[in-house]
Amino acid sequence: MRIVDFFLLWEDIGLFLYASLKAFLPIPSLEFLLIPLCLHMPSKWFLYTLEGTLGTMIGSIIGYGLSNRIGYTFLSNYKQGILLSKSNKSHLYSLFLVFIGAITPIPDFLLPYYAGFIRLPLIPFLIVDGFARYMRSFMVCYSLYHVHQSPSSDHVETIITMMILIVGIYYWYKKRYK
Repeated sequence: MRIVDFFLLWEDIGLFLYASLKAFLPIPSLEFLLIPLCLHMPSKWFLYTLEGTLGTMIGSIIGYGLSNRIGYTFLSNYKQGILLSKSNKSHLYSLFLVFIGAITPIPDFLLPYYAGFIRLPLIPFLIVDGFARYMRSFMVCYSLYHVHQSPSSDHVETIITMMILIVGIYYWYKKRYK
């Protein structure tokens, strides 16, 4: 049995568990499980978005707590200064980095550790991290929901007509202002 089959078998609970573990362990991204689930049951796309977001927030709390307890003592002994800055400006930059890291496909399991190491306030971290991960899950699930639905012929004809119109305007503009 493959690992994805185990989590697909448990659907909602499996997604929540995987999202919780993924938030602080170096395992494949949440899309690894979201994509098969959304393709299998596209009508539950919004529920999968919420479960993935809540699971990653729980996992982020665990990773934050681990690094806050263990890592801060280690870091404070060796790196006094820039990393442990308490200014609001550095917290704002750190929250921006957390947002960028959570919405992009870089290894985002490192984000809770980073936030715990620098003692970023937990509530702002969770809000920014949760919102960014929600946006990422929403984009994946929502697009898969609409891809799974077959478009009507009127919709396809409208898209083709718009593409022909845009190409025609482009060549007209290029020829006129050459």
